Amino acid sequence: MDNPPTDTPPPLKRNSNDVGWEYGVLCDAKSLDKVKCKLCGKEFSGGVFRMKEHIAHLKGNVLACPVSSKEDQ
Repeated sequence: MDNPPTDTPPPLKRNSNDVGWEYGVLCDAKSLDKVKCKLCGKEFSGGVFRMKEHIAHLKGNVLACPVSSKEDQ
């Protein structure tokens, strides 16, 4: 029995085991440093490193995620 194709493409992420990919996806497979936060939807450049700063509320490069919990941080 074949599985029917789904309308939703698989989430885009780099071939990495980095924990940051639990919180973000690539916006475009052609632009490997442009990511989108799964929690708040904010898009920014800088890859998973900036995603982790966003989730952890580290000041300087990106705005803090308004949705991330203390556990996420």
